[in-house]
Amino acid sequence: MKKLKLHWRIFIAMILGFGAGLLFQSGGAESTDSWLFGLIASLGTIFMRLLKMIIVPLILTSITTGVAGLGDSKSLGRLAAHDCNDAR
Repeated sequence: MKKLKLHWRIFIAMILGFGAGLLFQSGGAESTDSWLFGLIASLGTIFMRLLKMIIVPLILTSITTGVAGLGDSKSLGRLAAHDCNDAR
């Protein structure tokens, strides 16, 4: 079986997501009581909470890696002193 290129897979997923959104969009109060709406809303909430949980370690790791990549502490001191002199 031939594998599709990534951009085609993304395009197909976007079309399927658009179709699912049109199919399951809320048409009033009666549609928000269904078990499917509750399931989709719960999965969306869980997904957003997982994203928020990943943000803090990702930023902390990026800053730590950036500072560690500067080399010795003298270059870090020169960088901080250079930035302070430019701010005046």
